[in-house]
Amino acid sequence: MAARTYQNFDLSLEAAGESSFRARVAFCPVGDSPSIAFSLPFKGTQLEMLMLKLDPGRSGTRRAGVDPQRQASLDLGGALFEAVFRDEVLLAWSRSQDLTRTAGQGLRLRLRLTDAPQIAGLPWELLYDRRANNYVAQSERTPLVRYLEVPYPPRPLAVGGPLHILVVLAAPTDLPDLDVEAEWHRVRNAMSTQVANGTVVIERLPVPTMAELIAWLRREAVHVLHFVGHGDYDERTQSGVLYFSDRYGRSVAVGADTLGPFLHDHDPLRFVFLNACRSARVDATDPYSGMAQGLVQQDVTAVVAMQFPISDGAAVAFTSAFYAAVSDGIPVDQAATWARKELLISHPGEWATPVLFSRAPDGRVFDEIIADPTAVEHDVPEKAHPAWGEPEGGSGSAGGIGSAGEVPMTPAPRGTENRRHWWSRRGVLTAIVAGVVLTVGGIVAALLLRSSNGSTGQSSLGDDSYTATAPWRLRIDGTRFGGGCAVTLTEVGSGIGNQVASNVYGVTKLQIQQTGAFRWQSNDPKCLITPLAGSGSATLPFVQEAGGDTDTFEAPASGVGVRVRDFRGNSACVFRLFDGDNGQELDLATATPQADTITLSAHGKSRVYLYPEYCVVQVFAQS
Repeated sequence: MAARTYQNFDLSLEAAGESSFRARVAFCPVGDSPSIAFSLPFKGTQLEMLMLKLDPGRSGTRRAGVDPQRQASLDLGGALFEAVFRDEVLLAWSRSQDLTRTAGQGLRLRLRLTDAPQIAGLPWELLYDRRANNYVAQSERTPLVRYLEVPYPPRPLAVGGPLHILVVLAAPTDLPDLDVEAEWHRVRNAMSTQVANGTVVIERLPVPTMAELIAWLRREAVHVLHFVGHGDYDERTQSGVLYFSDRYGRSVAVGADTLGPFLHDHDPLRFVFLNACRSARVDATDPYSGMAQGLVQQDVTAVVAMQFPISDGAAVAFTSAFYAAVSDGIPVDQAATWARKELLISHPGEWATPVLFSRAPDGRVFDEIIADPTAVEHDVPEKAHPAWGEPEGGSGSAGGIGSAGEVPMTPAPRGTENRRHWWSRRGVLTAIVAGVVLTVGGIVAALLLRSSNGSTGQSSLGDDSYTATAPWRLRIDGTRFGGGCAVTLTEVGSGIGNQVASNVYGVTKLQIQQTGAFRWQSNDPKCLITPLAGSGSATLPFVQEAGGDTDTFEAPASGVGVRVRDFRGNSACVFRLFDGDNGQELDLATATPQADTITLSAHGKSRVYLYPEYCVVQVFAQS
């Protein structure tokens, strides 16, 4: 792959009213500057439905069978493209493509969204041109960048040697587990070729605290900061956060206003890679409230962040392809496009998850990356949790900076009772275990579950082994533990473990279809975990508390009625109906306080079950 040269097509989207917007071509190769008025082409809850199908962390499932993400991507991306690229704007875009193609150049689409924060959170990477049958962001000829204009455009850094990447692997003890050693192994393997040929030096921060990071930046030159861990969007402060650890191993929420100044003053640093859940999310009123956007505002040249949860495999595939391209001198926007295409092969449903934010006018962040065969990795001593609770030794306490308390930070927000709140970038309720879908928040049938000693239905703290020969349920009781229960389920044979629930404060049941021998582990002994044989049997009508899956019930021919009895402070609640035989999603609908009763279709299936998300509902046979 050769580095391309590009001309820019700058498209500014601006708010023009409560629900109206203007698309204005700020610059393009043919010199035109047209503008059009537009509004989002979605009715009622259509946009919410499409976003639910695109975001596995919100929809709660990744199921076998037909993937609804592909159709949702086409529908949403096609509608967005046709709303914005029409009339004179479409003409300018087409003529600019013709001109640059004739000149042997590419056309970089730079989206400026700062004047329309209401729509900045949409997945614009899915812009789909139905005429050409392609996604704009899938072609190296038309890379898509979320461009944040700044008063002083940065210049590419002349590295003059190998690219130095510092990896931060943060797994606070009070958040769902991350296997950081496996992550470190995967990151190193992903870049083994570049490390071997001397174009990249990859180093690991010994302790994932802000104090240790500050000390490292004071001593070492870092070109790229690569963060792997938990992220979230704090609704209380209306800002994105990453979760570092404090000196005791507990989570510390760090925003761009805290991390940004240290990165701002580290002259060699140009690029940040955030492998953290929803690190690209932005508030509807402040275009710089997201973590990625805030770091760019703090003088970081470019940031890759995630707008949806991303799987381990997809994260590794994107990382490997992206860094390989950058180390070969490819501009970051072309490298991001190349890496997205790599995901089309192995993880086609996640290619649009990574988002590139940049303020580089030409996409070039680094120049003169020169291989140094003598460069070696710093294989730092492992001290990811060095005697948590005792003062940190070494560099972390240098200069009087020894605890997170000396750096202004906010504590991690407490989860909502019995609500599925997914902290991790792996924020999905399901996982692929030994090639078979383990579904949480859905999928029922009948199950037989037994322990290794022959007992059934006993609570366990992770020491007992259970074997499921048919689909089953997992009951989680978090009422005795005030910190919110998190549960990891591990298949005994493969040793693969996956988080299936977090922040459970009440009692919930999860339907699980995967069979085999399992162990589970919770974050506190007071969390009571009990396997339940079978998929249960409910009789209409019945009331279901917020969170968890219902037992299976006979599907009425007239439709499944759902009436919300308590919205639990939510502005809307989404309901998903599943086939009781194979767990496939059958229907989806949203209720609001203005329309609190909905009907779901079973499409001729006999036994079904419901996931009512956050609300307390009554389920009945629709008349």
